[in-house]
Amino acid sequence: CIRDRCITMSLDHALKGCELFFELYEDEVNKMLKSQTVHNFDVGENVITQGDKGNQIFILLEGFAEIQKRGQSESPIKIEKLKTGEVFGLLMILDDKPYGIDVVAKTRCSVLEIKHAAIMDQFDRNPRIFGLLMLNISRIIAKRLRNAHGKMSQLKAG
Repeated sequence: CIRDRCITMSLDHALKGCELFFELYEDEVNKMLKSQTVHNFDVGENVITQGDKGNQIFILLEGFAEIQKRGQSESPIKIEKLKTGEVFGLLMILDDKPYGIDVVAKTRCSVLEIKHAAIMDQFDRNPRIFGLLMLNISRIIAKRLRNAHGKMSQLKAG
C-alpha cells in the first residue's frame, strides 16, 4: 500500500535523529515500535489536552505543533514549538499525573504514539534498552528544564 510506504518513510525520517533513541540500534527501535500507532491531526487540533490523563508519549513525525499552558487568562501561553522528530508527553513515563499542558497542531501533523507499556516492557526484556530510554528521557527533560529556566531569567531581566 502506498500510504503504508509513506508512513514508513516518514517514520524512518523522523526517527533518524530522535533524541529518545540515542545510542539504540535501528533494529531495537523497530522492534519496540512495531505495534505502536500513528495518528493524524488537523490544524488547531489538540494532540494532548491539559488535564487529561495519558499512558503514552509521542513523537512528531510530520508537521509542527506547539506546547501551550492554559492559566487564569483566556489565551494560552506559548511554551515551545515542536518540529519533526521531537518527543513530548514525557512526564507520563515518570508519574501518573494529568497532563499539565496542551500540545496543539499548528500544521497538519502525523504523530507516533508510544504506549507506556512498550517502554516499561523493556525493563524485563532488555535492561540495556530500558536504561538507555530512561537516560534519554532524563536528558530531554533536563534540556527543556534548562531552556525554561533561561526563558524565566530573560523575563525577569526584561
